[in-house]
Amino acid sequence: MVTLAYADDVAPASQNLEELQESLNRWNNALNEYGLRLNIEKCEVMTVSREESESVLRVGNDVLRETEEFKYLDVNFNGMELMEREINSRIGKMSAQVNLLYPLLKERTIARRVKTLLYTTILRPILTYGAETWKLTTKTESRIGAAEMRVLRIIYGVTRRDRIRNEVIRAELGVESVLEFVQRGAWMKTDCQNKCMNGNQKDEDRWGGQE
Repeated sequence: MVTLAYADDVAPASQNLEELQESLNRWNNALNEYGLRLNIEKCEVMTVSREESESVLRVGNDVLRETEEFKYLDVNFNGMELMEREINSRIGKMSAQVNLLYPLLKERTIARRVKTLLYTTILRPILTYGAETWKLTTKTESRIGAAEMRVLRIIYGVTRRDRIRNEVIRAELGVESVLEFVQRGAWMKTDCQNKCMNGNQKDEDRWGGQE
């Protein structure tokens, strides 16, 4: 059982429907105790599965509506675990910023070190935002790599016609592959989840069993 909470948004997730219903009941009871209530109209249920399935969750007598896709913290999720739409969105957002920064990235009087810093601090974070949730395919990996190299070639001052290998350009600029960057972030997320799960019992004791 994992619960994501940000500001007034809460997203419980579990592989067990009964456990999820119990969590929802605890949240509802705790809110009622303090004179608050769940906004049923804004509550949705999404089942992550490649097979058709139904997940019925209730708050009192109200059944929460099911959805096949939703956005949480500006990241698109869908029940089929297909992240192609989200990845295309991230590439589009980065490309828009690349167009704005193009005069700086192309300017030869600006040191490559400075332009590389623009990439690692502004452009790459836009591209990889929410990457910890991505389930990559060969197709999406290729698109992400192509988006990365478009920027690095501009910074390096070459085009694809120059036939300089991607590895050479990254090495010269001192930048790791964006796919390696994403994989490292995913590993850190898994490590963090394990630590959170190990400390879950302590948190329940601290908060009186409420999530």
